[in-house]
Parts: sequence; C-alpha cells; structure tokens
Amino acid sequence: MPLTRNAARRLAQTREEPRPEQTSKGTAETVDAASTPRPEAPVPKLDFSLREDVRSKREAVWHARGDVDLYTLHRRPVVTTLEPQIDHTLEVQLCEFALVGRATGPQEGTCLEWLRAHMNGVSNLNVTTRRCNQSKRGPVTAALNRLGGSGGAQLRELSFEQLARQGRARWMVDEGVWARVECAMRASHSELETAAGDGPYTRGASLREEVVGDLGELLSKLGVE
Repeated sequence: MPLTRNAARRLAQTREEPRPEQTSKGTAETVDAASTPRPEAPVPKLDFSLREDVRSKREAVWHARGDVDLYTLHRRPVVTTLEPQIDHTLEVQLCEFALVGRATGPQEGTCLEWLRAHMNGVSNLNVTTRRCNQSKRGPVTAALNRLGGSGGAQLRELSFEQLARQGRARWMVDEGVWARVECAMRASHSELETAAGDGPYTRGASLREEVVGDLGELLSKLGVE
C-alpha cells in the first residue's frame, strides 16, 4: 500500500533525526558532538630564511656609504656604469647557518624578526659592481659546503681568502678587494654584536646573542678576525 503524503513526510523526518547509540548497558544515549575531541591544529612552521628584497634601499645605502663602494672604492658615477647591485656585506647565508644550529624554542619567531631587520638593514648593505658581487658569492658558498652547510660531510677548514684564490674571486685577492670585503664583514658583525646586547634581557634576546656569538666564531674559522 503506497504511503500517504503526510506519512512519507514523517518517515523522511525520522530518517534525518540523529540516531542514538547503544551503550554497553544497553541504554540509548545521544552522542554529544561537542564532547568529541577535535584534532589539534598543526603548529605553523617557521621560515628560517633571513633574506629580504633590499632594492628599494639603494639610495639610502649610497647615502650611508658616502657614494663610495666599500669593496672597490669606486665612486658612485663609476659603479653605475658597471651594472651596480646591492650586496649584503655580511652574507645572509652565514647568519642562517649559525641560526639553524641554535633555534630550538618558541622564542625563535622574535629572534628571526630581529635578525631579518638587522641583516637587511642599511648598515649591512653595500652597492657594488655586478662582477664583484657575483665573485664574492663563490667563496661563501664553498665555505658553507665544506662546513656541512649543504648536507655534505665536513671537510678541512679553509679560510675565505684561500677559497677565493682557488676560484673566480682570485682577482679580488690580487687587487686587494677581498681584504676590504672581509673588513666590511667584520664591521657588520661588530654592529650586530652591539645591537644584540642592547635592550632588556629576555629569552629571545638571549637566543640572538647566542646566534651572533656563533656567527662570530664561524667568521673566525673562515679567517675573518
């Protein structure tokens, strides 16, 4: 016998209602959705990259450097004819290498913000020629690879200058440019060290002091003293 329209509607409503679950004692209990444990939200992963786009700071860097390239000692009119690029005097990769060895707690976020601000600040930047900037990268990358920074086995330590002599940066050593590069690195680290000790003492401040200290030891290993 076909269901009447009202009976069919009531049957449909009954099917849509939540069905009680049977307990071990046989009594019916309705499951409380609010009491069901929800999966914990994943903890967001921190981005340990410290490099930022600094192209907008070119004029400020020229002003801070007195319109002179710290490495070649060329004045601004000369550098502008040689494909000028903005370089981090103390390479960001070196600081990231020191940071990864220390970052272990919730204070990482504050430390990362502080390091990004200082590593990408005008005091750690220099406008130089494209040739100089590209040549400088080789010894830095080679040094980190030898120290295991790219996942490889540790090799015998060599100074930046030794590595520069072995590659495309040899001209920088021969012309005295590399010595000025290392001088700029030391100056940047000195400023970073001073800034790390300023302000109230907190766990985040402690971490950044440790990272900056490790960075100084890394520079010493690479002959930058």
